[in-house]
Amino acid sequence: MPRRRGRGEGSIRERADGRWEVRIDIGRGPDRKRRRKSAFAATQGQAVKLLKQLAGRQVNGELSSTSTPTMARFLENWYELHLEEWRPSTRRCYRRAIDGFLVPAFGTMRLEQISPTAITSWLLEHKKAHGARRRITLAHATLRSALSYAEGQEMISRNPAAVVKVPKPTKRKIQPLSLDQARTFLTAASKHRLGALFSVAISCGLRLGEATGLRWEDVDLTTGELHVRQQLQKDGKRLVLQQPKTQKSRRILALPQMCLDVLKTHRSNSLKTA
Repeated sequence: MPRRRGRGEGSIRERADGRWEVRIDIGRGPDRKRRRKSAFAATQGQAVKLLKQLAGRQVNGELSSTSTPTMARFLENWYELHLEEWRPSTRRCYRRAIDGFLVPAFGTMRLEQISPTAITSWLLEHKKAHGARRRITLAHATLRSALSYAEGQEMISRNPAAVVKVPKPTKRKIQPLSLDQARTFLTAASKHRLGALFSVAISCGLRLGEATGLRWEDVDLTTGELHVRQQLQKDGKRLVLQQPKTQKSRRILALPQMCLDVLKTHRSNSLKTA
């Protein structure tokens, strides 16, 4: 018969959601009320190991609070901590996910309360109301990244978002311009001050940031080559130049003769007005 744990040694219990909860007494707070620390594990064996870890941290004086922060506070702290490490587009993506999806869904919950069941329910509810959209997929990716950090910091024993299967987003069918439509567009664009930019973008299939990040040094009017080396991105209220995210995005393109003619004329006009 297993020995019953004595007072102060902590406890282990299986929860209704299948996880194992570990609780350990860490003394009394300033209000003289007894304080406990809780943590969660996937199996009973992991829970036993986790209890030993908590007991060791208690002896070393490392346990000082009864629970992890709310998700709203944790996500904000995680975002601020890593803000300078991310590209502007990544920051915008994470900010939209936190404010638009994660805080409304999980903000009042404690970090240790987030479970695969809670995440799955959130995904299914959103799919039922709005369909499978890429935004919810990106929000889940943000949550998974944040919880991976929490797991690495031993704030939680596992990342619950990593085991949840995300509904595949519904792909929107792209309808590119026909050849006649492209010609009509370029004819109209030729009268615009950014006509040369439109011509290069549509002829080479550039992204908006790639097209607006082009410089004359990226174009060789003799060989007809276009070098994609950087892109223009919005960072808050500022516009900044960034290197392409992947090596594949850094590429050399052959300019059509029509594009070369437009660029030569644009270059000549620019020099005259300089």
